[in-house]
Amino acid sequence: MEMYAMNMVNTVVNGYITVIVLILFVVFYSPLAGGIALVGILLSALFLYLLEARSHQNAPIHQKAQDDMVEV
Repeated sequence: MEMYAMNMVNTVVNGYITVIVLILFVVFYSPLAGGIALVGILLSALFLYLLEARSHQNAPIHQKAQDDMVEV
């Protein structure tokens, strides 16, 4: 299980590095396209943040429903 977690961390970090490098190259080639790509990434990050916040609100309700089904 620990190895799986480390592989996921490695995948996520490599993804961030790849995105940063790609954005830098696109900005160098075409600043407008780079700006559009950067806005898209920032919007994606915002929506993921909002999704995470909603998930934290729903997690206790979901867990209680799961527990209630197991107890029956």
